[in-house]
Formats: sequence, C-alpha cells, structure tokens
Amino acid sequence: MSEKDIWNWLVPRLSDNAILFIHETEKVTCPGFRTNTVADIKSNRKRIVSNLLTPKNLKKLSIWARRPPINGFTEESLVEKSIDNLKEIAKEEGLPEVLIKLIHEEQSEKALELLNTLISENSELLEIEDNFLKKKKISKEADKIKSLRSLKGKKTVNSSKKNNEQEGEKGEQNDEDQLLNAALSSANNRIKKLENKLEKLETEFEKREESYKKRIESSESKQKTLLNEIKEKEKINGELKKNTSKLQDDLKRAIKTAEVTQKKLAQEQEEREKELKELKELEALKTQHSKEIEEWEQEKKELTETLELFEEEVEILKTHHRKQVEEWEQEKKELTETLELFEEEVETLKTHHRKQAEEWKQEKKELTETLALFEEEVKSLRKDEIPTISDKMEEVAATKEEEEKERVMVIGKPAYTDNFSNDLIEFTFVKAEEVENFAFPLDKNEYWVLEYELTPKDNYLLKRNSSFLNLDKERVLYYPNFLKVMDKLQANSKNKN
Repeated sequence: MSEKDIWNWLVPRLSDNAILFIHETEKVTCPGFRTNTVADIKSNRKRIVSNLLTPKNLKKLSIWARRPPINGFTEESLVEKSIDNLKEIAKEEGLPEVLIKLIHEEQSEKALELLNTLISENSELLEIEDNFLKKKKISKEADKIKSLRSLKGKKTVNSSKKNNEQEGEKGEQNDEDQLLNAALSSANNRIKKLENKLEKLETEFEKREESYKKRIESSESKQKTLLNEIKEKEKINGELKKNTSKLQDDLKRAIKTAEVTQKKLAQEQEEREKELKELKELEALKTQHSKEIEEWEQEKKELTETLELFEEEVEILKTHHRKQVEEWEQEKKELTETLELFEEEVETLKTHHRKQAEEWKQEKKELTETLALFEEEVKSLRKDEIPTISDKMEEVAATKEEEEKERVMVIGKPAYTDNFSNDLIEFTFVKAEEVENFAFPLDKNEYWVLEYELTPKDNYLLKRNSSFLNLDKERVLYYPNFLKVMDKLQANSKNKN
C-alpha cells in the first residue's frame, strides 16, 4: 500500500468546502462539470471525487498536501509522535487533518499505519469530518500589520492638527499618546523586519529560479544525449535488442530524475510558502510566484511530451527489429529448402553412381562369360579326339546341377550384390524404384522382400502391385535386415550339402 491508498480513503470523506478549496488552489478541472461553488460540488460530488482520484490529480493532491495548511495546526510536528499520540491529536483536530499533516511532513508510511490501525479497530475517529477548511482564515500577524498601519495614519493626522492648534503644548501627553507611540514604534520595527525578510526571500527566490532553469537545461541536455544514442543504435542491427533495453533504462532514469526534481521543487515550494505565511497580504508576490509555477508546469508538460516521443521512437525500433528477424527467418527457410534440394540431388547422384557401378559390374560379368565361351570354343576346336564317356557324364551332371538350382527373386536390389553369389541359388533382383509397375513372374521358388532396402513409400507401392498380390504368400519371405538374409543363405547352403 502507498500514499495513493490514503487518498482513496480520505478524498470521499472530505467536506464540500475542502474539495472546493483544493479545486481553487490547485486549479483542478472536472471535464463536463462546474466546480465553482459548494453547490456545484454537492450536486456532482461522486463524479468530482472520482476525478480527483485519477493519476493526474493524485499528483496535484500530493503537492497540495505538502503546502502549509491554512490554519495553525501545521506548527506542531507529528514526526516523533506515536500512534497512540496521533489518535489523541485526531480526537481534537480531526483524522483528515492528521493524515494530511503526516503527508505534509513526508510521513506517508506512518499515516498509512495509523489509518490501518483505526480501520482494524473500527474506531469512531473514522467518522469525524474535517474542520480545517470550513473557513479560510487570515494570518494574525497580517491583522496586526494592517491595524498598525491604520494607527500610524491616524497618528500622522492627529499630530499635524496638534501642531497647528497647540504649538505651545508639546510637553503634555496623556497615557493614550504614550501607548500609541510605543505601538507605532513596535509596528515600524516589525514592518522593517518584514521588509528585510521580504528582500531576502526575493533574493532567495531569484537564486532558486536560476537553479530551476539550470536543472531544466540539464534535463534537456540529457534528452538530446539520449536522442543521439538512439540514432547511433539504429545502425547496429546485431545489438539492437541490447541497445533498446539500455535506452529504456536510460528513459526510466530520466523519468525518475524528473520525478525527484519535481519532488524537490515541491519541497522548496513548501518552504517558500512557509516563509511567506506571514506576508499573505503581498498579493503581487504571490501572483508572480503562481505565474512562475505555471511556466514550470508548462515546461514539465513539454518534457513529458518529449519523453512520450522517445517511447514512440523506441516502439518503432522494436517494430523494425521484429521485421528484420522475420526477414532473416524467411531467408533461413529458403536456404534450408535449397540445402534440402542439394541433398536430394547428391542422393540422386549417389544412386546414379551405384547404378553405373552395377551396370559396369554386369558388363564385366558378361564380358568374362563371353571370354570363357570363346576359350571353351577354342579348346573344343583344338581337340581332335572324340569326347570320352567321362566327359559326357560330367557334362550331363553339370546340366542336371544347373536344373536343380533354386530360383529366388530379390525385391529391393542392394548396392552391392556380391554377398548373394551362391552356386546353389539363382538370384534375380528387382530395384526398389521398379516395384510399383513390375510384373512378377509365378515360376520362382521364393520371393525375398528386403524391407531395409525399401522406403515406406516403396513398401506401400509394392503392396498395391496386383502381380505381387497374386504370388503364393507362403513363398514370399520378408527380411527386416541383412543379418536375416545371411542366416537364410547359410541355411540353404547347409541343406544342399
């Protein structure tokens, strides 16, 4: 909880006179409603109270509370008072006056503690209305000065008459003249002191005014520095996020500095008003002071608008950064797709290379067989004698052996087929990319499906091939890996032996 919670409780309980006085002194406006008289406050009280509790007007309430109250209550400090002592004072002066006095003395935490204590105790002090603004009082010292000035004028007139009428009676004075002279002397001394004090206050006011201007110039210089930093950070896209965060931190510090400056100015303004408490009749000085406060408020407004422009520019930088990230993501996606295309092309080249190797191997095999045939033919031409019976028997045996070989069709031709070299089995290979439209013959002993050589798509297309579906299911064997194939080859070799 904070000072805002105190005002949320206090403002709805202030009297109409108090709310009207706050509107007059702080120039508070309520859009759409008049606040010129107590009757205006009464007729629209709920809306006016809500308007006072907006963030903008809460700042004005805070400034108003830190100015000297209009009665003599401010002369007693509450800083060292305990909660029990504050309760006793609230019984006499009223709880609203005590809370505002504590805020005035920068004791918001103690004010909040007092309020929470009374609420928890359901104290009767919570129902006491304020009485410090029922009537605007005039300083007693100002009354004394006015009466003394009036008395001085009468004395001057009376003395001139006496000089004309009774020139010979200078030594005679009654008791009233003696009292009057004493009063005049005291008043003159008091007036001289007040005038000297006023001159000092004016000198101090000029010094503080110069200090305000320097602070404002310093603040503007910081703003220009921030603007230059923003322009430099735009050129470095790689560090945009870090620089944006830094700029936001600088902006927060600038806002915090402005708030601290405002608080100090408010405190200094309170001190000036305390010193000018006994000189309220000098309306000219008060008017001049009010004009300067208005000028400062205008400068503060301009500073706030400049900060808002900085925030908008930061938002633009964020948007620009997001767009750049999106463009980078798009370029990354395109590069990824290009890389995938390159990988597919490399895979195609590898497949093509494997095919060429197989074709070259097949051609080599065919050439070797052709060469063997030529050699056999040469041998036969060189033989003059008739083949023996043993030779014929061997030829018949070889022919019979060829007829007894198993015929196996391998579906999913591997890159290297050397492992399938077997004298007892005649292998026929079907490539993976041909399974969709391949016409499977029915005369093979077995059909081996090498699942590890087929993609999921190839498996799907194989099972949709009508000629494959017509094969005898008992002769179709599936091998998930190469080890199963090797086991099968070894088993067939043992059986034949």
